[in-house]
Amino acid sequence: MRSEDLACFQRKCDFCGTLTVLSPGGDGVVMDVRSADGPGSTVIVSHRECLATQLHPHSLEPPRVRLVGRKQ
Repeated sequence: MRSEDLACFQRKCDFCGTLTVLSPGGDGVVMDVRSADGPGSTVIVSHRECLATQLHPHSLEPPRVRLVGRKQ
């Protein structure tokens, strides 16, 4: 990897399939998925907006998803 690669680190969004920027200031988030039933985990990469719009309409989390990691 080169330093230029980290300046704009991108991966495909697991919801819409287009690239999302995971570098500071980017539009992406990473979720760790784990179960209380046993070992193992996975990672979901998403645009903030893709994740926020997939949550239940009555969920209180969309505004928090849009703000996590952002300077307030």
